[in-house]
Amino acid sequence: MIWLRSLIYNIVFYVNLVLFLVLGSPFYLTPRKWSVRALQAWASTSVWWLRIICGTRMEVRGAENIPQGAVLVAAKHQSTWETFALLPLFDDPAMVLKRELVFIPLFGWFIPKFRMIPIERSSGAATLKKMVARAAAA
Repeated sequence: MIWLRSLIYNIVFYVNLVLFLVLGSPFYLTPRKWSVRALQAWASTSVWWLRIICGTRMEVRGAENIPQGAVLVAAKHQSTWETFALLPLFDDPAMVLKRELVFIPLFGWFIPKFRMIPIERSSGAATLKKMVARAAAA
């Protein structure tokens, strides 16, 4: 039955994402901080659904070490989980993400607004230099 809860969660996750993208599209015209809060609301609901459907709980250790203000998040990508679960932990996150996500309608349009840092994963050292420069700017 674990596979069933996983399937249900995946369906709910993507329906939740589409609803937030469509209903939240006016946030594209609001100040960035408002848009980031809407993004964090989506992330929090995704974590909540994960707990309700799958029973997965999230524990944060060392939250007192998270700096206030802007931070760069470059998580070791193990799954989709950290792409949303980490967002509510930071006041003003800028995340590194694969460039292909920029081309997804609605979702990709928000990437510049959130000051996310898209990278071309196949470009090697050149990508690293660009990423460091964009991270400093973010």
